[in-house]
Amino acid sequence: MVNLASNLVDTTSAHAERVAVRVGETATTYTQLDQASAQVAGLLREHGTSASASACRRMTVAVWASSTIIGA
Repeated sequence: MVNLASNLVDTTSAHAERVAVRVGETATTYTQLDQASAQVAGLLREHGTSASASACRRMTVAVWASSTIIGA
């Protein structure tokens, strides 16, 4: 089964330095987005969220993380 989290990982592997999110002059690459979402997913696991729940949330976290990175 393909999910949004695995799509992010696959896209990062294939296009690591491509821009994933652009807001104005600020661009975030797939690598930056993946790293930020993985970090937040890890923090969720550290605070008691199961690995499967973290994986399901990873893409949502990626959106949140990208807005944090770019300060939107």
